[in-house]
Amino acid sequence: LDSVEECSDLELRLIGLLMLYTGCRTSEAYGLAVNDLKLQGNLPHVIYRTNSLRRMGKGGLERAVPLLTPLLNQFRSYKAKGHINSDKDKPLFPSYSGSNDVGKASVALGKLLKDKANINDVDVVPYSSRHTFTDRAIAAGVATDRAEYLTGHKSSSSSAIHQRYGTTTPPQVLLDDMVKMFKTTDWG
Repeated sequence: LDSVEECSDLELRLIGLLMLYTGCRTSEAYGLAVNDLKLQGNLPHVIYRTNSLRRMGKGGLERAVPLLTPLLNQFRSYKAKGHINSDKDKPLFPSYSGSNDVGKASVALGKLLKDKANINDVDVVPYSSRHTFTDRAIAAGVATDRAEYLTGHKSSSSSAIHQRYGTTTPPQVLLDDMVKMFKTTDWG
């Protein structure tokens, strides 16, 4: 987290923070369109879905994930600096979202892990952030169906959350789960 927060490449920093704070896949983060980021309203969030830039892969669940304050502040700064244009279908991260750039963000984040965070274990890759997110959810006592929904892991229980979202599963519940998760400092 410290190495990602200190990354001078603002787009790469935000992609890494999305992965750490929302448990998303690398492709879900770099494939966001401007319209997938919702900074206004009572509960700012990001929507992971198929868009004009990429399709949801690996049976991923389309979902809306609340933004915690550290990530929200980074996005507000990104917007204030003029990095988010008014064309809602354009890439949120243009340096990493081109069709020829598949894997560019993952490679850059892997280099950051190795060079800045000094992590040389070949089993620790940017995608590992999804596993850490899930481990934190378990340690924090977050219900499995809601943890699966947040990470976009398609299962019968996460799909049920998706179908109920906005009706009987208030977004505030998901935000409360995430706050509990990030207060958890020991997750195994």
